[in-house]
Amino acid sequence: MPRVMPSEAANAEGAMTNDKGTCEVREMKSLFARLAATISELKANPNEVLNQANGEPVVILSHNKPRAYMVPVETFEQMQEQLEDYRLLLEARKRMDDESIPVTINELRAGIQEKSAQGVEQA
Repeated sequence: MPRVMPSEAANAEGAMTNDKGTCEVREMKSLFARLAATISELKANPNEVLNQANGEPVVILSHNKPRAYMVPVETFEQMQEQLEDYRLLLEARKRMDDESIPVTINELRAGIQEKSAQGVEQA
């Protein structure tokens, strides 16, 4: 079942005790979840993994290496919205460097009315 990732599982050099009780040095990567489950645990009882996660992300491990993250639907949707907001921000910043064309409100209204009339004629 998912387990809390102990923050003291590795020291600053990344030394960890393996299953055989010997110490090995590994490159440490930051994990973005406090909970972990193996692929076997996930396959055996996915509902239990979800229940124990209690709405938090879970890192899925294969041979003690992170292979995937499982996140709640609400979290995933929020992440997608934030990514879209970021893409729009980048596009807005890019367009700020474009050459501007001064337009009065009356010219803008006239252009909209003209486009609207063209759409009616085509229909």
